[in-house]
Amino acid sequence: MKRLKIGICGNASKAGLYAEAGFDYMEISVAGELMPEKPASEFAGVLHDIRSSSMPCCCANGFLPPDLKVCGSEINRKRWISYAEIAFSRAVQAGVDTIVFGSGGARRCPEGFSAASASEQILDFLLTIAPLAEKHGVTLVIEPLRKKECNMLTSVATASTLVSRVNHPNIRLLVDSFHFLTDDLDTEGLVWSLPLITHAHVATVPSRRVPGFEECGLTQFLEILKKGGYQGRISFEGSIDDFKTDAEKCLSFLRNSWDAIP
Repeated sequence: MKRLKIGICGNASKAGLYAEAGFDYMEISVAGELMPEKPASEFAGVLHDIRSSSMPCCCANGFLPPDLKVCGSEINRKRWISYAEIAFSRAVQAGVDTIVFGSGGARRCPEGFSAASASEQILDFLLTIAPLAEKHGVTLVIEPLRKKECNMLTSVATASTLVSRVNHPNIRLLVDSFHFLTDDLDTEGLVWSLPLITHAHVATVPSRRVPGFEECGLTQFLEILKKGGYQGRISFEGSIDDFKTDAEKCLSFLRNSWDAIP
């Protein structure tokens, strides 16, 4: 049986800490650490931290900054392409093969703007950058967000439909237990979408803490993934108080829960 790969969302400067705790990989920030709109000299320091560490850095989140709009009347296609080209290029240098497109601020539909038009704009954005992702061998995964964080793509089913419309091998889907268990809860939609899901995030509801911190249906969420044949990675993305204690709790809960699922 394939061993579950468990990672943690954080930053490259803490790679040694993550490795010591027992995580398999780290998930960094695109905007914060790949820095697509900053000089290569600034990225060089982060790249050095990553390459000098034994901790793999195979994923990155926080794809777009809030001011790089995908929806509304202020979109800039030239900036889309420049940003994505550099982001994907630097991702490859860092060993990142999966980038998460949550970016609620960038993809929020402005007040008074047509939601249907915004949906088509997101589709256009993905169709525009998909060839760049393919060129660099990077997979972009769409993350459904809770309604508090965005008003577009707030369910797994809706995001899955979008991925199917894009119909490109480098555009896939992510599922996040925190967002899903907060206000989606469409288990049929989750099961239906499993063939498109290639990455996952986990945290508890409502406190967004490490798995095992509070009961919230996370075991059932994992069961749907495993029984549906999911073989991707799972990253913890949430708050930590005491790193040593919380990291141990996170890894123990996920490994034991996953292994117990027939």
